[in-house]
Amino acid sequence: MTLNPLPSAHYPLPFSLVYICRNFDLANGNSRLAWELASRFQNEGARVSIIVHRMKEFSGLQNGIKFKYAAQLPKIFGSLRSRSFAWLAERAARHLAQGGLVHGFGDSCRQDILSLGNADWTYAGRIPQRKPSAGAMFIKNRALGPGGCSRLVVISKQMRDDVIKRFEYWNNEKLHVIYPGVDGRKYHPGRRHELRRLWNQRCGLPLQAKWIVFAAGGDFEKRNFKTIAEVLSKIAGSGAAGGNGKQDEWVFVVVGAQKNQVVMPAVLERRSFFTGRLPDLSDIFPACDLMVYPAWYDEFALVCLEAMSSGVPVILSRQVGASEILPEKLRQICVLDDPADSQALAGRIEGWLKGSWSLSADEVRKVAEPYSWERFYQTYKELYQEVFEFKKMAGAL
Repeated sequence: MTLNPLPSAHYPLPFSLVYICRNFDLANGNSRLAWELASRFQNEGARVSIIVHRMKEFSGLQNGIKFKYAAQLPKIFGSLRSRSFAWLAERAARHLAQGGLVHGFGDSCRQDILSLGNADWTYAGRIPQRKPSAGAMFIKNRALGPGGCSRLVVISKQMRDDVIKRFEYWNNEKLHVIYPGVDGRKYHPGRRHELRRLWNQRCGLPLQAKWIVFAAGGDFEKRNFKTIAEVLSKIAGSGAAGGNGKQDEWVFVVVGAQKNQVVMPAVLERRSFFTGRLPDLSDIFPACDLMVYPAWYDEFALVCLEAMSSGVPVILSRQVGASEILPEKLRQICVLDDPADSQALAGRIEGWLKGSWSLSADEVRKVAEPYSWERFYQTYKELYQEVFEFKKMAGAL
């Protein structure tokens, strides 16, 4: 992933930073958040390390940031695997921090600041036939109890409400809602024609078609891929709104997966294109026309923000945290109350195919403009300085 860091600040941060991110892969939203923070603070003069168990290679990895490997038990140990990483990672983090700050992304029991990426305990009630992971819940119960962390960051208001409801220890004073950021220079509709030509040459995506995109690095059940495939299959075979069998009217672009990872009816498969995992989604989103993301539940869904910054409207469910940032006009045409309502989803997609929406790329992009990486970075910088000063005072007592 190629980053465009801001110029260095006039003074270095007076402490080191250690991030914990077990499976570091820039196709994953949590990893992109951690990497953006790590890169910017490294550029400002902080000593930055990232503790991982597994890591996908990508360009620009050196960048002066130190990566440290932490082991975990083999698969035969079940839920103890993640617990073993949590224990070893926090020990390594305390050693590396040397009085600085430890910032965990969900996989450590103790840290100064915890950015919670998943609310696993809600899954059983929101995702059909899904139970929370025993290992993940053990770590979260420890991390969100007294002594686990001094500040908690979540990425949506619905996630904040879930935490306060389950964990009485937390309140609004210690719990911060910080929405993710997006690089508006890369995720920009101005790149549309360039990228459409690129993907036409790369895998035959028809230039004259409308491109309906779905993006996820995994967990297709949580993101309700089955309903998406069923609805698009019916539209493709119905003879209505672009469903007369001509591929030049619309195609389905699946980002983050290979063809053998999902099951699709033949009528939709003929219209589908798979990009596989992409480390930088700005290379595809500006070329698309509509994103469909009716997840059963998603704490935020950074891909929705990235799509909107690219000028691409998103059909998403109310249970996706990104729906919170939409203005009323877009809520009425973009947000589904029930992810299981396939009829409503079909109606929204068909309405878009027929041109019922009067939305320009600039209107959609304006939704994302306030959520820049600079705002994200500055908000965390203030939080880091607050927590660091608190630690210094506590240590002096």
